[in-house]
Amino acid sequence: NLGAGLAGRISGVTINNRGGEPGNESLEIFIRGKSTNGDASPLYVIDGIVRDYGALNYLPPSEIESISVLKDASAAIYGSRAANGVILVTTKRGRTGKALITAAFNQAFTQQERIGKVADAYSFALMSNLEQKQKGLPEPYTANDLELYKNGTDPLNHPNTSWQKLVFRPWSNQQRGDISISGGNQDVKYFVAAGYLTQNSPFNNSFTFDKQYHFRSNIDAQITKNLKVSLDLSGRKRDNVSSHMDWAHVYLSIPVQNGIYPNGLYGPGRTGNNAALMARERDYGYTKGNAANFTSNLAVDYKIPGIPGLSLQGNFAYDFDNNYLKSFQGVTYYYLLDPATGLYNKMQNSNAAAPSLNIDYPNGNSITSNIKLSYKRAVTQQSTIDAFVGFEQNQTEAYTISAGRMNYASSSIQELFAGDANRANQSNTGSSASTGRQNLFGRALYTYADKYSLQFQFRYDGSQNFPVGKRYGFFPGVSGAWNISKENFLKDARSLDYLKLRASYGELGNDKVGPYQYLTSYSYGNNYAFNGTTNQGLLQSNAPNPNITWEVAKTVDIGIEGSIYGGLLTAEVDVFSTNRSNILAQRNASVPSYTGLVLPAENIGRTKNKGIEVSLTHSRAISSAFKYAVEGNFTYAKNTVVFIDEVPGLPDYQQAQGKSIGTPVLYEVIGVYKDQAEIDASPHLAGISPGDLIRRDVNGDKIINNLDAVKQDYSTTPQIVYGLNFRFDYKQFQVSIGFQGQAKVLGERYSVLPFDPIGWGNFPASLAQNVWSPENTNGTNPKPGQDFGKGGNGTTFNFASAAFLKLKTAELAYSFSNGLLDKAGIKSARVFANGSNLFFIHDNFKDQGVSPEQTNWGWGFGQQRVINLGFNVTF
Repeated sequence: NLGAGLAGRISGVTINNRGGEPGNESLEIFIRGKSTNGDASPLYVIDGIVRDYGALNYLPPSEIESISVLKDASAAIYGSRAANGVILVTTKRGRTGKALITAAFNQAFTQQERIGKVADAYSFALMSNLEQKQKGLPEPYTANDLELYKNGTDPLNHPNTSWQKLVFRPWSNQQRGDISISGGNQDVKYFVAAGYLTQNSPFNNSFTFDKQYHFRSNIDAQITKNLKVSLDLSGRKRDNVSSHMDWAHVYLSIPVQNGIYPNGLYGPGRTGNNAALMARERDYGYTKGNAANFTSNLAVDYKIPGIPGLSLQGNFAYDFDNNYLKSFQGVTYYYLLDPATGLYNKMQNSNAAAPSLNIDYPNGNSITSNIKLSYKRAVTQQSTIDAFVGFEQNQTEAYTISAGRMNYASSSIQELFAGDANRANQSNTGSSASTGRQNLFGRALYTYADKYSLQFQFRYDGSQNFPVGKRYGFFPGVSGAWNISKENFLKDARSLDYLKLRASYGELGNDKVGPYQYLTSYSYGNNYAFNGTTNQGLLQSNAPNPNITWEVAKTVDIGIEGSIYGGLLTAEVDVFSTNRSNILAQRNASVPSYTGLVLPAENIGRTKNKGIEVSLTHSRAISSAFKYAVEGNFTYAKNTVVFIDEVPGLPDYQQAQGKSIGTPVLYEVIGVYKDQAEIDASPHLAGISPGDLIRRDVNGDKIINNLDAVKQDYSTTPQIVYGLNFRFDYKQFQVSIGFQGQAKVLGERYSVLPFDPIGWGNFPASLAQNVWSPENTNGTNPKPGQDFGKGGNGTTFNFASAAFLKLKTAELAYSFSNGLLDKAGIKSARVFANGSNLFFIHDNFKDQGVSPEQTNWGWGFGQQRVINLGFNVTF
């Protein structure tokens, strides 16, 4: 995943990998944190054309020439979706010269970075006994049972099942191969590439996989002296099969039950559904996906004769996605051992009464066209003007059709015609959607003596997400730079390579909101009775707002950058501030609930986001054989809610205003009740007993209720992100090491489900350590049967700082010398071994066995640790 590979490498960019199931990575990317409670994802521009994140996600690294990030007002030139920053990707192009053939191959071995640690059979049985004992009920496990679970001498009747080990492979593997050809002459240059990626299943004995095939063709042709035409084509074909795995069962399944009996039969699972193991079987349920994605761009650059510096550029880009999804749910079985008879009774899993099938065809296309008139000319010997004005429009279409049938006689024929023909057991539906955007844009840059520059830019954007009269917005920006090192008073500063001061101010519009909120919408429903029969009719499904308009971000950036002693030390520092207004939010908070009113979203929200970025690089050549470079980057971005409609009279410690976006409201836990006397002597919730969590009486009214919950200081979006990267070169050897870190961030430490082995199932192993009991009244963990969310809100017991520092990447490579290669007719060759997500150096989640980047206690597939071997060679 290309985006995941950028973590810790670019200042100002926050990247969290929330999940890493092969082919379904869940990446969260923000530029300078979050400035809105809506969609805060950046805009992705590939070779000058705006494309969605999926296009970046599947770009092979071997095809990329460069990646850069626009974080200040300069992003405004990219329009209505650029308020959250822009990630620019440029792919490789041809070059003049003899054809070069480059081939690369990678063989990787992967595993989950961490897997949640849950209780073993002994701990589970012990906590089950304690829970029942506190309820005054018989303990389900005898002392003999506990000993047998502990020593493992009776695996049939007293198993100690690790469902994670049964489900997950210790290691899986993936392969990637790429080949490219580039070359050309003065008239035509070309870069053509193709490749594949295969990822095998991370599950034991599983049928799942992900395969991708891709190609790219970038052609540049100088048709005449003044006319240049470029044609870029790329495509991807993806085939994958994923399981209907219910992640909850992997962690909640009971360790005192047999997952697989010694004779190989499947044992029971939680709630009559052995999903943790059955999901490895195709009949349990799968989704088969086939995707074909195509992107194209035709670009024309025409230098207008007779007017030096004047040129006309145009682009026409057409993309389409063609997808097919086949989802089948079958019938599977498990077995229950009857201890009295020794017989295994066959039981049907509860996931499906009969096989069913659903097929979806989601498809879509996008057309982007623009035309730009540019003028670049030296006005005098020392001054230059570089300006352009352009027009662009984009339209998209999306449509889907789906059909399904139920009650298949068997799983043998998994096609629609084989399902139940009864209309009551059939379904079909379809939908379509379209979007449109249109804008004027321009920029004028004036530079003088390579010392001073001043730039003005603007966008006049139109979006279909807003009503007529509110549809267009004007967003200007201005920036300037002063190359101080060119001044005479620094001409004798030999140690100074360059020193530049820059500043910018810009307004950016954001239309990344739900469409058609200004229209009244309707849906079908059985909502009226006629002659004693309930009939279908139209039902209004929203309250429209005819005044919805642009969210506006006003950004100020001041930066300084410089270098000394021939690049021995390079530094870049930026201070930034963004004030965002017109954020969509509802006034429902100040409308009494008894009115039954649900008001539409209005442009009333306001936030601010301030921070600093620092990037430092030190490089040095010790000798002709040895050189090294060290690069560090640090970003602090703190957002604050300035205004959002809140319940009147809400205590200030619960208000969103003044806090960061998305921070939770939690009861503050200050310990565990030792005994009844401690409960009687303090405010407490009704029904509390010894061993329960102590919630702080925040307002001092001697009552514990929802007025004692507190708005926290941090959210799951880190305010601090940083990276530290090293590179060492010795002769033909290269070593690179990269660290990634974050701080001032909150993570979920425990599952949101109760600590309740009798009622729910298994639990995090750490909860059974130093747990409260009548024999251990000073225990720091609450007793089993505990509901951490009791009282209507979560508690701080569930959460902890998700700050971490980890070794993100490491690589050892060897580049063969030219002397060896010339004899074989090879221009360059390199072999390497590298790894990513290698290990955490510091975090608060080690005892949980989950990554602090995950937001759901690991109830999902964690990001991957990858050990990779590969080579690339150029002929």
